[in-house]
Amino acid sequence: MKQEIEGMEKIKYAYVVTGEYPLFLMAKCLNHSDSMGLIEKLRNLPGVEEVKTEIVLDRIKEDHPFIIYNNLKNIVIKSKAINEKRVDTSFLTT
Repeated sequence: MKQEIEGMEKIKYAYVVTGEYPLFLMAKCLNHSDSMGLIEKLRNLPGVEEVKTEIVLDRIKEDHPFIIYNNLKNIVIKSKAINEKRVDTSFLTT
């Protein structure tokens, strides 16, 4: 799944997170149909049971990009294999 998500141009940020959904993705889509196409691609990934979407309605603040370093890579990979069932996505439309 990681390689498929890395190859999706519309996805700008992808994180393994704690909580109800093990993945958090942010994508930039141009319109509703663009968003629906990406959602369908995510739903069809092997192992995905559910996709939850949210749309950004307004920007309050955007800061410069930052990098989150992953010092627990081996632990994350092991936990992904067990828990990677649902994907949480947030879409930014312009």
